[in-house]
Amino acid sequence: MVFYDEHGGFYDHVIPPKAIPPDGHVATVPFKDGRRPFRFDQLGIRVPAILVSPWVKAGVEHTQFDHTSVLRFLTDKWNLRELDSARVKTATGIAGALNQEVARTNTIECIVLRPEQLKPPNPDLEDEAVDVDNESDHQKGLKKLTEFLPSALWEKTKETAKEVALEEAPKFYAPLTRGIERGKEALAATLDALRGWCEDGLAVLYETGDHEVVISSPDKVDQKYTGARNRVVRFLATQKPRAMKGLSDRVLDPKGIRSAAEQQHAARTLAAIMGRRIHHEHLDHVKEWLRRVEKRQ
Repeated sequence: MVFYDEHGGFYDHVIPPKAIPPDGHVATVPFKDGRRPFRFDQLGIRVPAILVSPWVKAGVEHTQFDHTSVLRFLTDKWNLRELDSARVKTATGIAGALNQEVARTNTIECIVLRPEQLKPPNPDLEDEAVDVDNESDHQKGLKKLTEFLPSALWEKTKETAKEVALEEAPKFYAPLTRGIERGKEALAATLDALRGWCEDGLAVLYETGDHEVVISSPDKVDQKYTGARNRVVRFLATQKPRAMKGLSDRVLDPKGIRSAAEQQHAARTLAAIMGRRIHHEHLDHVKEWLRRVEKRQ
C-alpha cells in the first residue's frame, strides 16, 4: 500500500464527503467571528493510494475509502478486537479491492539492480544537499521554527501555570507563587547550562571534537539542524512528564467538571505518552490504575 498524503494544494473537483466522527470529542477552533466547534465529521481532499499485489486487478477502484479503511482491513483480516473508534467500525475495508481469485502472473517477479546502478551519479550534489551553508529559504524557515518552538512553548506553559495559580490560590499567595515560579525557572536554566558544560567536558574527554549526535536519531551524527533538533527533543523530554500530572487530573476529575469525552481523550493522550495500552480499558479501570500509581509514588 502506497499513500501520498500530500495533495500540495491541487484543486479537487470532488467535494469531500461527510465522515463518521471517531468519538464524542468536540474540539473548538478559532474563526474570524470567534471559536466554533469542530466535530471531526468531515473528510478532506482525496489522497492518492496504490495497492500493489498480484491479488489486485489492474485498474482503478471506485469504492470510497478513507484512512481508517486500512485499520478496518487489518482488524478483519487478523480477527482483532474492534477499535473504539466509531469511524473504524463503519469504514469500508480494502479487502474488496483484493478481488483476484487466482494471483495474476503478468506481474514483475523482482527488480534487480547492479551495484554500479546504486551509486549516485553525482556525489558532489549529495554533499551539497547536506551542506548547511547552502540552505534554501524553506530550510532556513524550518530552522528558525525549530529554534522558536521551545521558547514559545515554554512561554505558553508559564502563562498557563500563572493563570491556574491566580485562579485557584488565594490572592495573598499569588506573589509567593510567582516568586517560586521564577526561582524554578532560574534553577532550571542554571541546570541546563551546567548540563551543557558537562557535555562539553565529556566531548573533550571522549575526543569527539565538534561532532554532535542527533538525540532523536542516535545513529546519526552532524545532521542538518542537529543543535535545533536536540533543543526540541530536550524540551519535550521535560514537558511530557510535566503533562502527565495534568492528564491524570483530567482523567480522575476530582472536582467532577470534566465530561466523559474529555476524560477519554486525556486517557488516550496519557497512554500515547507512556506507551501503555490503558486507553483500551474501561475508564473506571484507568482511574483505578492511576490511583494505584499515585499511591506508589
